[in-house]
Amino acid sequence: MKIHLHISNLDPGGAQKVMISLANTWQEEGHQISLSANSVNGYWRSTIDPSIRVVDLRAQNLLTAIPPLRKALVDLRPNVILSAMTQANITAVIAGKLTGTPCVLSERHHTTTWMKRLSPLKRVVYKSLLPLAYTRADALIALTASSARDLCTVIKQPTETVLVIPNPVTKSPDVSAMAPHPWLEDAEIPVVVGVGRLVTQKDFATLIQAVAALAKHRLARLIILGDGPLLATLTNLVRSQGLEDIVFFAGHVSNVQDYITRAKVYALSSNFEGFPNALLEALASGTPVVSTDCPTGPREILEDGKYGGLVPVGDSNALGQAIEQALDHPCDPKILKKRAADFDLKAISGSYLDALKHGMSHSS
Repeated sequence: MKIHLHISNLDPGGAQKVMISLANTWQEEGHQISLSANSVNGYWRSTIDPSIRVVDLRAQNLLTAIPPLRKALVDLRPNVILSAMTQANITAVIAGKLTGTPCVLSERHHTTTWMKRLSPLKRVVYKSLLPLAYTRADALIALTASSARDLCTVIKQPTETVLVIPNPVTKSPDVSAMAPHPWLEDAEIPVVVGVGRLVTQKDFATLIQAVAALAKHRLARLIILGDGPLLATLTNLVRSQGLEDIVFFAGHVSNVQDYITRAKVYALSSNFEGFPNALLEALASGTPVVSTDCPTGPREILEDGKYGGLVPVGDSNALGQAIEQALDHPCDPKILKKRAADFDLKAISGSYLDALKHGMSHSS
């Protein structure tokens, strides 16, 4: 099958990582794969199989990307196009209709939550644009059942029109022989790890407060992986409370598994998610996990708390208690790894292929 994948960029992010993993997997299986982005000069560029045709659209936004994507589809003549991320989806469905290419859209957000973050003007635009664009796709994919229901409410379609396919556990680099930080070598003081961009969505302030409260009555440390615009704000929070000895900002790291595998607990403190890949990666490592019960993904991944504690969003006391529970009564790593295996890359990529075939049959 000739498959073209389209995403907005190759910046660090879960959607980009998953799309490239799918592209590489399908290329290895003998499909003819091509991939486009508004800009291909991003973090994930070097991870793309060199035999995959990569098209740089050199576009600034979803509208200016339409003409070069249309040209790419005319030149490449794929059987189907798969896109991910909201703006890229709109570009793809328009270019697909202009060229007669079947189009399958993967929505990565909990749409209502995502739209609440937009300016009032953009919210009005997307509220009108999404139903127009998405109802013209040949197949729609959401990451969770709750995201699918939410999307259907926004685009005013019955729930059965959206397929549910979760993110896969993608292959991570091998864990290094040496610990990347001295705290991870100290068997006396357990380390909690959090991963993500330093932005409001990830709510690392709540995680810092949770570990700070925990550290008042037992030894514990926190390492946060990632960078972003709130670094100064979070650093000031740590300093103002005298937490420099128990909280460390590692910045962006090339292999999060070096940290997650050695952590005693992986904690997710987000206000919302699309589908938290790092939570899956922690399970695959056998590391105990706790998470906020945010929309969407954690409740589905952890099966209502069976595989890790779920706490209310923004509740540092509850998060700290869940971390302590995970430290005192860790889940069997074998059980966690078995749960992660439910999201095997080969199986998930096969589900995506079925969705592409469904889209092609709908178009014909």
